[in-house]
Amino acid sequence: MSVDSYPETLESQHSDSEERSYREMFSMGWPQLVTCLWFALLFFYFGNVHIFYSDIWGHVSYGEWIVAHQSLPVYDPFLALADGVKSIDAAWLSQVLFAKVYASFGVRGLSHVFALTE
Repeated sequence: MSVDSYPETLESQHSDSEERSYREMFSMGWPQLVTCLWFALLFFYFGNVHIFYSDIWGHVSYGEWIVAHQSLPVYDPFLALADGVKSIDAAWLSQVLFAKVYASFGVRGLSHVFALTE
């Protein structure tokens, strides 16, 4: 073996071991790949579900009312049949969140928040 070929051999061994370590570090087995794909598909599914099938719009309306009046409603402001009946709004925080997201990002933002919270 000549002296000139020795550094090339060391260099090629070093790059091979580096490549191998990167490959091992960033490789995924089948269980990890299937799990990642499952979560990605689940997120894309819930991100594209039509949100008119839900009562999300009622929550957005309540949130807008709470933000506009800076207080929780004592009586239900949207249900005419329950006029004068006291109500307890237990979901006020999520309603305010939905109203703020809808005001800032529109239906697309609301769809993403809905996908994350469902």
